[in-house]
Amino acid sequence: MLAGHHLKSASDLGVPLVGVGLCYQQGYFHHYLTNEGWQQESYTDNDFHAMPLEQVLGADGAPLRIAIPMAGKTILVQAWTMTSWLPGSWCRVATYG
Repeated sequence: MLAGHHLKSASDLGVPLVGVGLCYQQGYFHHYLTNEGWQQESYTDNDFHAMPLEQVLGADGAPLRIAIPMAGKTILVQAWTMTSWLPGSWCRVATYG
């Protein structure tokens, strides 16, 4: 997986590059310090409806889903594409499953 800043730099330079990763419901946590000086984390849910994400459609027009066999089970992944850079978002990836 590539860090989001690599993808942003490639975009700024006009370099064609595709990043593939996961987009989690809570993404990354945010750090803050309490009044006593202790580090704490807060987890906030990503609002996928407010992000510039679009479902990738297959040749049949249905949402593209990929079956991946792993450890005797099948994992289904649904593909999404990010249509623009979203500053401040922790979800800077091309797929979600």
